[in-house]
Amino acid sequence: MVGSNGAGGPAPPKEDEGDITMNGVRHEGRVLVRLSPGALALMLVTGCGSSGSTSDSAPESTSSPTATTAEATTANESGVLRFAGQTWSTRYGFGAAWVQVDPPVDQIVKIDAATETVTLAIDGGRGVAFSSDSVWVAVGGEEVQKLDPESGEVLLAVPLETNYLAAGLGSIWAPTPEGLVRLDDQTGDVQATIQITEVAEMTDVEVSEAAVWVSAKEEGKVVRIDPATNTAVAAIPTGSGAHDMVADENGLWVANYRANTISRIDLATGQVVATIEGVGSGVGIDSGGGAVWASNKSDGIFRIDPATNVATLVFEKPQWSYGLAYGDGDLWVSGTETNEVSHLAIPEG
Repeated sequence: MVGSNGAGGPAPPKEDEGDITMNGVRHEGRVLVRLSPGALALMLVTGCGSSGSTSDSAPESTSSPTATTAEATTANESGVLRFAGQTWSTRYGFGAAWVQVDPPVDQIVKIDAATETVTLAIDGGRGVAFSSDSVWVAVGGEEVQKLDPESGEVLLAVPLETNYLAAGLGSIWAPTPEGLVRLDDQTGDVQATIQITEVAEMTDVEVSEAAVWVSAKEEGKVVRIDPATNTAVAAIPTGSGAHDMVADENGLWVANYRANTISRIDLATGQVVATIEGVGSGVGIDSGGGAVWASNKSDGIFRIDPATNVATLVFEKPQWSYGLAYGDGDLWVSGTETNEVSHLAIPEG
């Protein structure tokens, strides 16, 4: 049996010093204190030195794990939103950033890019993936929900023990204790359960045009899956702590957070063609605007030029920048030490 990246399965693997587990999701970071369960508590930062912040609470949902009552707040000039829980994984889709926030919030929150306000909150949300017309959310490590991205209406739910998701090739892909599960992105039907024997525990998953990729941070590898046969065809060493990935026209980019490196893998050959040193410790990585963007644990956000594989610091942030998403020409970055989500305009040049 292949271990999942969340709770369940045999005895969990030994964690790094400083790693913690919260709600079945292992984070490489600071110890959290679990407060009493609560709904969304957002405090909007209105500017440096300002005391005029507001906080809004949404009642817990009684009909489904999706709460659609999170109050919108006014846009803030600083482009920073602060929450009552640590902010982690960040994805961009349907004109918004979707961010996992730990307890006491314990939600995936949707932040509208135009207004910088929370317009939707999914209780117990962990991972997020986007199909052509829907958002898929791993909820509570127990099921996967297909949602309307605007209203949050639950269109279908599939019992599945997972915390990470990816979408592509007409499917939703989810690492579970039983293997990598492939769901039809329209019906939610299980199309395949792929055994990944090359690694003991899957971490994250990404989809390119002709392959599916699973990272394994304990082994420091990426496993390539052939979607035509639903079989693993290669295990590629990258670096210690292989975690978040992004596939684009220039390759598969893997953040090896323990090694503090980025591996670039050729999509056709599956070979590592470049290793970029000194960046990747933050876990988050995305691509867009002709570049790859990666977060670091202590100094900020880097831009990687795919023509030269050179990483340049473009945003100084002396804290742990974890989740990172590119969308509509801007970046969205979560700061786990400050419970923040920053909306950053990319400088020209």
